[in-house]
Amino acid sequence: MTVVNVLAELAPDRMFATAVAVAHRRFEPILRRVGTFVTPRQTALDVGAWYGPWSHWMSRHARRVVTVEPNPELAAFVTRTCRPNVTVVPKAASDVEGFAELWLPPGGRGTEGRACLLPQGGRHAEHTEHTVKVETVRLDSLDVDDVGLVKIDVEGHELAVLRGAEGIIRRWRPNLVVEIEDSRSPAAATLELLRSWHYRGWFLDRGRMHPLDDFDLVGHQREMAPLAHHGYLRAVLTGSGHRYVNTILFLPSSR
Repeated sequence: MTVVNVLAELAPDRMFATAVAVAHRRFEPILRRVGTFVTPRQTALDVGAWYGPWSHWMSRHARRVVTVEPNPELAAFVTRTCRPNVTVVPKAASDVEGFAELWLPPGGRGTEGRACLLPQGGRHAEHTEHTVKVETVRLDSLDVDDVGLVKIDVEGHELAVLRGAEGIIRRWRPNLVVEIEDSRSPAAATLELLRSWHYRGWFLDRGRMHPLDDFDLVGHQREMAPLAHHGYLRAVLTGSGHRYVNTILFLPSSR
C-alpha cells in the first residue's frame, strides 16, 4: 500500500480533496495557469475528474464547472467535496450514449486514476474481476453554454470523448487540456483530429510553453517511459527537473 493509499483511507474527505488539489498543482504545473484558460463568465468541463483537483481550481475561476466522472465512488466523492458551482455528471464521456464496462484497478482508494473503459467486443479476461457497468454520455448532450475550457483525462479514451464533443468545440472554440498517452491509444489520431479542427498544441516544461509542432511527443514518451512509473507522490515531491510530457494544451488557431 502506498502513502497515497494510506492518506486516502485516513484523511477526512474535504481535507483529502484539498490536499490532492494542492499537490496536483505541483505534479501538473499547467494547472497553476487555469485562470488564464477560462474567464469568470464561462463554463469549464472536467472530464475524468479523479478526486477533483481540476474541478477544485476551475471552480475558483469559472462561473460554472461540469465534472464528468464514471467511477461511482469518485463521482460521489467530488459531489460531497466540491463548491456549489460544480455539477457532477456520474457518467463516462464518449462518442455514443449507452453503457460500457469501466475497469477499476485493484489496490483500493488512491489508485482510481488508472481506471479505464474497456473497448466494445473482444475478450478482456485480465480485467473482468474489477469492472463496473457505467452509463456513457456525449459531451454535446450536456446542458452547457459558453464553454471556455475542457480538460480531458480518460486513460486512452480521449479520441472518442473529443468526437462526442465536436459540437461544443466547433461552437465555443474552448481551450482544451488533454492527457495523451501513445502507449494507451495512438496519439497520431487524436493530434490529427485536433489539427483538422484548427487547434495547435502546446506543452509546459520548466516554466515555459513550447509548441507541440516542434516536438516528437511519441518518441519522447517512449524514451522517458520509466519516469511515468515513478508514482504520483515521488513526482510531487521531486517537482523540478526533466518532466514526462503527456498533458497538452490545445488552443484554437484563431487566438
